[in-house]
Amino acid sequence: MTEKQMELLCRQVEHLKAEVISLRQKEELRQGEEKFRLAFHTRPDSITRDIIERKQVEDELRESEDRYHQLFEASTDAILVRSGETIIDANPAALKLFRVNQPQDVVGKRYLDWVHPEDRPESVARVRKSMNGNWIAPPREHRLMTLDGQVIHVESTGVPIQYRGQIQHFGMFRDITARKQVEEKLRETEKKYRELAESLPQVIFEVDSRGDLIYLNQTGYELFGYSPEDFATGFNVLEAFIPEDRERLARDILLNIQGQ
Repeated sequence: MTEKQMELLCRQVEHLKAEVISLRQKEELRQGEEKFRLAFHTRPDSITRDIIERKQVEDELRESEDRYHQLFEASTDAILVRSGETIIDANPAALKLFRVNQPQDVVGKRYLDWVHPEDRPESVARVRKSMNGNWIAPPREHRLMTLDGQVIHVESTGVPIQYRGQIQHFGMFRDITARKQVEEKLRETEKKYRELAESLPQVIFEVDSRGDLIYLNQTGYELFGYSPEDFATGFNVLEAFIPEDRERLARDILLNIQGQ
């Protein structure tokens, strides 16, 4: 090969090398453009989708909070939200229950301070159980103290809830003071009735619709020769009568209970 031919071949090789480099540069440029396109065309779609999903979650959370707030405010039962022993929220019914005018009179205060001293030990135990975040307080009747010192009877229960990003305790209280007062009056009336029945010389007894003896005064025990222990396992007054009279007596008992 002559020197001239060698020089020509070298130029051709350099030309081919330049073409290869050019092709590589073009491919790198194409790949760069593809990455650029993906970054500014595909990624916005992903970002948009993320934004939409996030907004949907936020809307659902806001709707859930709105529903909670509506139920919280409209509930006729008193509701206290508690973090540990501290009250952090109270609905209007709770303000009415404790005889206070504004949330600040309750919020920030120690819940146990509102519990009647005699009922406080059990409340302390229940508060401690509620702090594990899983314990659901079963219904319980107990007493609370209002701001003006009145004693009120309530039936309460509580559940752990996710509130403001933390596990709090959601307590519900129903005022049963009126019911308790009626029950107390009935007990007093029953006591007076028993005292009167025990003082009478006549036999006084009480039975249910089946004829089972509920009460017999002392005169009755003495007359029939029985003692309270004899009736400890139950006694049906129909058994004290001859079989022929039992059907009539059972009918009379039922009519008497019905007020006829």
